[in-house]
Amino acid sequence: MNLLVVTLVHVYIIVIFLFLRRVVKLKQGMFFSPINILFLFTSLYLAGFYARYIFYYDIYFDFISDDSYEIYSLFLFLFFSVFAISYIGIKPNGLVRTLSNNLSNIRLSDSKTKFYLKSFFIYCIAYILLMVLISKTSISPFQDPLEFRIKSGHNFGIMFVLMLYCFSLPLFYSVYFRVKNNISNVQFYIMMIVTVLIYFFFGSRMLLVSLVINFLMIRNNLLVRTKTSFLKLFLFSIITLFFIVIYGAYRDVASEAEDVFSAFSLIFDNFGSIFLFYFSEPLMRFSQFVHFLWIIEYEKIGVLSMQYGETLLNFFHTYIPRFLYPDKPLFLSMEIQKILSGSTDTPRTASAYFFAEAYLNLYWFSLCVYPVILAFITKTLQLLYKLSRVKKDFVFFFIYKDIMWYLYIIYDGLNSISLQLVVILFVFNLFSLFVFRQRSIYVVK
Repeated sequence: MNLLVVTLVHVYIIVIFLFLRRVVKLKQGMFFSPINILFLFTSLYLAGFYARYIFYYDIYFDFISDDSYEIYSLFLFLFFSVFAISYIGIKPNGLVRTLSNNLSNIRLSDSKTKFYLKSFFIYCIAYILLMVLISKTSISPFQDPLEFRIKSGHNFGIMFVLMLYCFSLPLFYSVYFRVKNNISNVQFYIMMIVTVLIYFFFGSRMLLVSLVINFLMIRNNLLVRTKTSFLKLFLFSIITLFFIVIYGAYRDVASEAEDVFSAFSLIFDNFGSIFLFYFSEPLMRFSQFVHFLWIIEYEKIGVLSMQYGETLLNFFHTYIPRFLYPDKPLFLSMEIQKILSGSTDTPRTASAYFFAEAYLNLYWFSLCVYPVILAFITKTLQLLYKLSRVKKDFVFFFIYKDIMWYLYIIYDGLNSISLQLVVILFVFNLFSLFVFRQRSIYVVK
């Protein structure tokens, strides 16, 4: 009976998104619109729920009480109802027009020579930052990419993000130059391969996925779209699947191997068993709704306690770098994971606790805050996306790709909305637009 009620609520969530997609009137080529991406990730989290329920029931669900299932179902039903009503009712048209007009004032330089010179300069900055991070963490990304990312991102967040940004910046400007036919396909794909190889050693599948999604999003909206053959789609899917499996395995075995070559040798020697595990493992990581169910149960039995909005005060010091504030509290999503795992170390992943954070922070009153904020941000970006797509505004897409990526994984918690990384990336984007802009700035009349 519990699973039936939960399933009905999950179906209701899907229906809500399908309804909103009709309201938005998504047209061809708008796959990467905010409402679509939020729907995609919600569906993946729901799929992860049933994957764990079917294959690991004894581990994840056996201890859950009937009351927790009822609270879970009612909370999600009300949350997505409020989200849908808020999305329809919110009309940030003035804000959208202002942002769109201001972004349209900027034009990028078409100088191929300056592009390569400035790209080389930016790559040099990235490599210097990489060397500094290796020195400060005493961890080689080639030997232990996952631990390097965790330590660098947690202790030297701004420096780590700036390094990643500088490594990827030339690639995204090369998309712009490809649109202008200023560089060839060969030059463009060489730059893309180099960027992916660099990201390979930073320990995050999500970073690699974000790189690919950002590229596809810009390409989908700015390059001339042609019909892709079934063979090309099939080959791309196979290559992507193979890459995900190999990368997941490499990230875990690299720290145990002597060097990069021995790590790959170990992977291919045991490829059969490794493939089966890393083929299914990514889906199991989409655990948003499973963890929310846990949090309800753990609060009932006293393992976790209500915060009554206390952790919302973390917003006031979110943007203070950790090297200036070593004891800065973690986001509530990370604190929850530390409690559940019994660990005193920095969590290796926040594991998506958006609903848990809402529930523990403001209990049922969170339904007046969390879904409304989510709806406002999604609606604003949705209108900007639609307007910019019509105008083919590359500058907007260049900024949007970074901000939107953090909204793809907004389910990590409310802090993801105000995460310092979003603001940092926005500042980096403005700086890079200043570097690559034309000397004359056009003003929209």
